Parts: sequence; C-alpha cells; structure tokens
Amino acid sequence: MRKSKKPTAEEIFTITSEDTDGGITADADGNIICVVPDEKTDAASKDGYWDLKCYNPDGTEDRLLEGQVIVNSAVTVDAAP
Repeated sequence: MRKSKKPTAEEIFTITSEDTDGGITADADGNIICVVPDEKTDAASKDGYWDLKCYNPDGTEDRLLEGQVIVNSAVTVDAAP
C-alpha cells in the first residue's frame, strides 16, 4: 500500500508470500489469500492505493489486481488487561 499511485510515493506497508506473520498464499482451488497483520494495518491511517503483483520465474511481473484503500479508523480499542 502506498499513499498515492506514484511508484515513488511513500510505502505504508507491503506483504509478500515470504511473510511468516500473514502474507500472501493460495489454496488448492487457486484462490489468493492475503492476510495483513494488525501492526501493518495500524500504519494505514490515511487512504492510499494497492496492487497485487505476481513475479514469474523468468523475471517478468504481472499486476493481477489493483485498487484504492479508503481508511475508516477503528473506534473499538482493546480492553486493558
């Protein structure tokens, strides 16, 4: 996720298939599953843009999906222990 569509825009967060806490996986049916951990979504305090890229073995890349993120800050907070 970036603050704007420009490739040089500030990065808010990235997830990959190599992440061990969340990340991108696929199931047996070919569905793509993206899990973004809380600490990364907490960094998304403003609207932005995202895309999902596939990096191929030959070094090329394909952009599979893209979109805009609209942030509505949470109003619920965790209870104190």
